[in-house]
Amino acid sequence: MSERKKWVLAMAASFLILTGCSSDKPNEIKQVILPPFDYQAVIDNAISEVIPGVVLLVENSDTKFLGAAGLADIETQEPMQTYHVMPSGSAGKS
Repeated sequence: MSERKKWVLAMAASFLILTGCSSDKPNEIKQVILPPFDYQAVIDNAISEVIPGVVLLVENSDTKFLGAAGLADIETQEPMQTYHVMPSGSAGKS
């Protein structure tokens, strides 16, 4: 199963858990604690002939992740590091 399908299934399951909870008290809020998401595994699995290297920053109120995977330079086999800068192309357009 692809990482994208796993991610979609995890999100769907989380949605169903959060919306499907019933209670005797209709205004009661239930706290659901999800296991930490493994961003490093996602970027490690993204590496391929088409995607030789990845740097990922995820930052929000609950999470801060900075990681790298793959190669910064295919010819020299230099490993990708979090300080490497890559052109973003059209991804930066708003």
